[in-house]
Amino acid sequence: MLAVAAGLVAAVVPGLWVAQPAFAVTGVNPIAECVLPVSGGTGPGTTWNALFGWESQGPDGELTIPQGPQNQVTSGTVVSGPLPTTFTKPARHADGTLRDPVWPPQYISRTGRTQWWPDADVTVRVTWGQSATWSLGGKTATITMGDTTQRCSHHLFLSKTWNGSLTPPADLDFQAFQLSMRMLENPQEPTVVNSGVAQCRYQQIVPLAGYPAGMPYGASFVVPAAFSPTLKCVYTNAGLPFTTDSDGLWIPKGGTYVVDETGLPPGWQPGTAVGVPHVADYQDPTATEKCTYYPGYGTPAATPDIDGSTIPEFGRASNKWCVQAVDNLAAQVSVTKSVQPATAQGWAFDFTLDPAPLSGPATLTATSADPTVTWSDLDPAQTYTVSEAASPGFAAGPVVCPGGRNTVHPSLGTTAACRVTNLADATLSVTKTVSGASAPADWGFDFTLQPAPSQGPATQRATAAAPTVTFAGLVPGRTYTVTEAAVPGFTQVSLSCAGGGANVTPAPGAALSCQAVNAAAAGAGGGSTTELADSGSAVVILPLVAVGVGAVVLGAGILLLRRKRAAG
Repeated sequence: MLAVAAGLVAAVVPGLWVAQPAFAVTGVNPIAECVLPVSGGTGPGTTWNALFGWESQGPDGELTIPQGPQNQVTSGTVVSGPLPTTFTKPARHADGTLRDPVWPPQYISRTGRTQWWPDADVTVRVTWGQSATWSLGGKTATITMGDTTQRCSHHLFLSKTWNGSLTPPADLDFQAFQLSMRMLENPQEPTVVNSGVAQCRYQQIVPLAGYPAGMPYGASFVVPAAFSPTLKCVYTNAGLPFTTDSDGLWIPKGGTYVVDETGLPPGWQPGTAVGVPHVADYQDPTATEKCTYYPGYGTPAATPDIDGSTIPEFGRASNKWCVQAVDNLAAQVSVTKSVQPATAQGWAFDFTLDPAPLSGPATLTATSADPTVTWSDLDPAQTYTVSEAASPGFAAGPVVCPGGRNTVHPSLGTTAACRVTNLADATLSVTKTVSGASAPADWGFDFTLQPAPSQGPATQRATAAAPTVTFAGLVPGRTYTVTEAAVPGFTQVSLSCAGGGANVTPAPGAALSCQAVNAAAAGAGGGSTTELADSGSAVVILPLVAVGVGAVVLGAGILLLRRKRAAG
């Protein structure tokens, strides 16, 4: 920013300043900002634009100064249109929106100012050696074009991603890695080349005086080196004939820059902007990316603004420009797990990559909360195999990668995405019911499932005390058959499973059931003995079988008579 020459008028002059009665702005200062080349080149005969801004004084409010003796350009040719006549604090655009009201702490008092040269209200055309002067409210600001006149410039910020992620790889040697930027040439002024550099590392920095904590750039790197999870930068300027920003962050506008990178971890390739000349052409906004945020000024957290918008962390974009984002490339493999039924929760599956990645574990766990696992730092020349460990309660599904198999050859800068779906095992319960008054109290029946389930025995016994048996580990989509072993004295009435019959084909995670009903034959309560008091004989009733001589058939049983030996 250039010096402001104070005039003689220090107070409001009636008839010249029209103060709005509802506001309390007491004055306004014109500000000489910087110059931009129009014709290109340096020296006599070249044409330049001199840019001016302003700042209000006193409390918030509004002040009107009509064009005339108190608001005029006294040298040079105005090319920006009519001079501004309304000056507000805080500064606003013609549509009423704020002029990027985010300021560093040392400039809090300047909230009425037009912010930086891209937002300047007044542009005056001059030639080499000529002066431009704006007189406003009794004060003047003058720019004289020459070698040492401050050029309009911008911060050029480096942004950094790793395959799209802001997080650096775990095996990064933060003391060996450095991302740097330097100026190659300045087509607008070939004799003005900034020989300073931008150095960016994953190291803590000494903050600039008066700036909020957490800024992505600072005065220098901390010694001894300390790790930073985010990229930090130190910018320097050198070899310039004119002054730079007091914090040393400015570099000449325009020009061609190149990005270099050293100390990459194994498996990573140089970023997309490394070694490629990048033109920062401010006359062509499509040639240079704007920063998604301007990290120079602002607050340490997102903050509501008075116009209803939100100021993001470290401020909002304000026509600041970035070198194209530097995105490093690596080969990656990912596996996304799904299960059926989709409502299943709490599951976890281990996947192993063979051979192991250059850094990081070979085995990763996919869970219901985070179903995708990714291996980075892979060798593009290597073929990898993805395998899945068995998980109880699920039938393993095939791992399918690009090409249809579980082997994959990842390409540089891409992620080979694999998928696998596991089916939750089903269960089958069989409940036994026995009818008939003569049924014994301790009956038991054996049930067999074919083919055998993957968990537990294939044959289980239902009893009077525990009439239901459950088979676990049924593979979804496979057909199973339930059979019941015959028990003497009982007749099988029915054996019916879901859908009818003794066959079932379960869906993933299904809980199926069968009902088995048997009827006890009359007199099937088991062997019993009755004393015959009159004859002294014993009566034993047995099921109908051949018992030899002396057997008398009595309906469904046999009566055996045995004379008891007389006592004594």
